[in-house]
Amino acid sequence: MSIDYKEFKKKPKKKQEYNLGIPPQSGKESIPSFVWAVAEKTGTENYYHEYKNSKKELCFIIRRYEPYSKGNNTSKKNLVPYSFDLDSQSWVTAAWEKERPLFKGHLIKDTDKIIILEGEKTVLAAEKLFPDYRCVTWSGGSKQVNFTDFTPLKNKQIILWPDNDVTGIEAMHEVAKILIENDISDDIQIVFLPDKFSESWDVADAITHGGMTYQGLLDSKIEYDPDEYIKIWEKINKKNNKKILKSKIEYLTEKYVYIRALTSFFEKDTFKIISKEMINDWNLKHTQNEESLARQLLKQKNLIKAHGVLTHAGLAAGVVNVDIGQYEFIDPGIYYNTYRSSGIISKPGNVDKILEYYSWYVGNNWKIIEQYIAFMVQNPGVKIRWSPVITSVEGGGKNLLATLISRILGDHNCNTQLKFDHVTSKFANVLLGLQFGVINELDLSSKKNIKGNTNALKTIVSDSILTIELKGKPQIKIPNFANFFIFSNDDDCLYLTKESRRYLITIIKHSQEAISQKLEDEGYKDLILKALEFGEDTICHLKNHFENVVIIEDPKLFSRNAPKTDDFYDMVNRARPELHKALDHRLDANIFPFENYDTWADERIDPNGNINKVLTNPQFSGLVVAEDLYNFCRNDKVLSKEFITREIIIKWCKSRCIPWSKTDGSTQDQKQIVVKIHGSTHRPNAYLIKDLEIDGKKLSNMTEGELGSHYSLSHVCVQINKTNYSQHQIRSESPLADKDQEYFPFKA
Repeated sequence: MSIDYKEFKKKPKKKQEYNLGIPPQSGKESIPSFVWAVAEKTGTENYYHEYKNSKKELCFIIRRYEPYSKGNNTSKKNLVPYSFDLDSQSWVTAAWEKERPLFKGHLIKDTDKIIILEGEKTVLAAEKLFPDYRCVTWSGGSKQVNFTDFTPLKNKQIILWPDNDVTGIEAMHEVAKILIENDISDDIQIVFLPDKFSESWDVADAITHGGMTYQGLLDSKIEYDPDEYIKIWEKINKKNNKKILKSKIEYLTEKYVYIRALTSFFEKDTFKIISKEMINDWNLKHTQNEESLARQLLKQKNLIKAHGVLTHAGLAAGVVNVDIGQYEFIDPGIYYNTYRSSGIISKPGNVDKILEYYSWYVGNNWKIIEQYIAFMVQNPGVKIRWSPVITSVEGGGKNLLATLISRILGDHNCNTQLKFDHVTSKFANVLLGLQFGVINELDLSSKKNIKGNTNALKTIVSDSILTIELKGKPQIKIPNFANFFIFSNDDDCLYLTKESRRYLITIIKHSQEAISQKLEDEGYKDLILKALEFGEDTICHLKNHFENVVIIEDPKLFSRNAPKTDDFYDMVNRARPELHKALDHRLDANIFPFENYDTWADERIDPNGNINKVLTNPQFSGLVVAEDLYNFCRNDKVLSKEFITREIIIKWCKSRCIPWSKTDGSTQDQKQIVVKIHGSTHRPNAYLIKDLEIDGKKLSNMTEGELGSHYSLSHVCVQINKTNYSQHQIRSESPLADKDQEYFPFKA
């Protein structure tokens, strides 16, 4: 199909919203223009009725257009409300939706005797017929009784005089119901006309039946007894419930957006996800036996329906269309963008003192963090692939910095009080609608699986799409445009390796005393707190600094890996297993089993006259077979106290090894060596830890056989006089050795 029919379809008319109120009581704006302008349309439209409150202030006007014929066309009676819009300061054709005053209600203070009739024209006629009474009515006709404020009738003697039709009589029952249920009056009487009166007859009409008078009809009034009209009241309740329900649906249609991916509604005012069950339960008194409110809402043509929800500061708020390939991993379709502007306007101004504090507090890394903040301000909605991590003692001003950023970006788009469990739970709905977040008090070292938890956090920091699950809902994928700061009081809060790429690590070295001196005694804290006060221009100056002053030297930096600082390597070391640190110490300090000496081997002549090389001292070959090192650690009196697994040993080997060069120019961590023992050939994989030079040849240049011979010289040993090497007595657990003997280094 090539024809697009969208432009031909009838679009639902959106209801105009006004802020209606009491108009000026003098001057040109005090009355609508038609009152003082000449109207020539039919010659019968100079009827209008003023509605005033108890203070006799004009509230609104009802203009009455009488029926007329023109050519072949015949019009109906038409009543048009004119109210004052406080926002535009002009008169508009709209009616008050609540607390409407009674017509002629401003005149009732001087009497307790009230007749309530239907329609302004009827009231005007009744005023002449019954001068001893005050005659009033409500506005809007028989279907709008409940919009009126009847409280001025408190403790009055009320006579209800309905028009002679079903809707008119029912409207008076509704008036009686309001008066009684709201404890306004319990002195109520009602006039019922004889059957001979014509349909829709009212007091403004002439009496055509002999012997009857208007006074006689009034005298026929009877006391209003609610018990006799229970069924009518039930009918009114049902009608009002439908009216309220209709109004409720119209209201919620404007306030809610249906999100298909969540099978729920998004509340525009509160930015919360509202389930269908919540809407149904909250409005059950209106629906009762009717169809559920959620289903009725979904049937409304005006209801906005979107495939998903996102928060993108670079897009317009509200409904947005995402095209194919516009955003990585986001399916094309209609989305509702929950982003709201911060309302902070950039203004040039001096913020040197605040920047001076954070430059001192953060140190060398401040320049990068300053550009990180500036990148978020200058590139709204762009996902940064890494996160700054700041660790320090408590009270350093980290949270004040987060609050400043949140205020600049818009507090409603940010959350500076996130916890690790908040963002990594499968029910992480805190990530919905998030532009900037701060994960506080992070300490993964206290959790069992620090590595797994660090990886889970890395997903939140760097991935474009997140999978979450609202309780009771299927899993959904949401676009992740949020950027994060991570704060901690612990320098080992994450498990990092040298290959980690998603964290800019900053470890604050200042003591609590030094920080307190700066913040409190030197007044920096007061400056920051003042910047956060609403109405202060300092926050506008800060936004201007990040938006217009800071120059992003390398924009691609924020889509690549995080810069690796000295603090990064410090945290990497802190995160290493204790066994790794112990092995590092022994290797770096030339301590057993990694010791080496200047003299490697001596030549000795055996009884047969053959020259053999033997180790002068037992020492490290420069090679490590992971299984041998694992078994050694398990039997070492000191190292065996640490947590040991083969995986931990292999990771240490990989972290300390010198890569083997391959013939194709690539490298590998391990290399197979050939070891011959008692006629058997073994081919273990070895890591090169020290590239020693043996007889003028480096290990990295040796063949597999040469490496095997060298390794066996150091590690596969025959029994010799133990007294000679008592300081190195061990039981070898090498699969290359005979486990029933004590072994020490010897000849190849």
